[in-house]
Amino acid sequence: MSKRIIVVSGKGGTGKSTFAVNTALSLAYRKYRTLLLDMNTGLRTLDLYLGVQDRAIYDIYDVICGRCGMEQALLTSVYSPYLGLIPACQTRDVEISTEQLRSFLDGAASRYDFVILDCPPGIGGRIDACVPCADAAAIVLTSDYAAVRDADATEDYLIRSGIMNRGYIVNRMMPALIQSGIEPDVSVIDTRLKCRMLGMIAEEESIRAATSAGVPVVTIRDSYIAQNFDRITDRLMSAIR
Repeated sequence: MSKRIIVVSGKGGTGKSTFAVNTALSLAYRKYRTLLLDMNTGLRTLDLYLGVQDRAIYDIYDVICGRCGMEQALLTSVYSPYLGLIPACQTRDVEISTEQLRSFLDGAASRYDFVILDCPPGIGGRIDACVPCADAAAIVLTSDYAAVRDADATEDYLIRSGIMNRGYIVNRMMPALIQSGIEPDVSVIDTRLKCRMLGMIAEEESIRAATSAGVPVVTIRDSYIAQNFDRITDRLMSAIR
């Protein structure tokens, strides 16, 4: 039975989708069968981040509506045969219900160890279909005050929805801004959020360059960034067991 993890954020621009891609690949490198679902309807990015955009013909909505089979929509990563991606639909006016998504996930459960759902930012709307299907949530935020406040509101929404297995990641950290007092430090963030911090990721040009090139940064296995993602993935796995 697969474990289903939603990746969420209170606002856009936190690097949520980059985190989802690298976490999914970190799991795949351990030979966990991992399915990555892009749930950002109308604003899909994961196919670009994995460098498979030229192969994306069908999407999750096509599968759920029966226009194609799962195998037709599934894009296997060139970086690991254990990682598959199903892109989001590019049409913004489509809706996927919780029942439709749960039925799809139940059908895929025996084929995967983990399913990572990259959800839209914010609360309410299209994310409502994803939350009831989740076993755990990873909340991605940056260290600016607006992101912290929005992450706090997002966590409250998850608690109300019954998601008890949660963890947060402080992404795109800029130590100079924290040291100058412009942005809150980790201790302040930790007092706002109620769940465990899974890790911190500094703002790095290499991460942005890798993402733009469609090459997840964890593919550079001997880098400290890949090792950091691996440690965060370890903590995420322990949070849902």
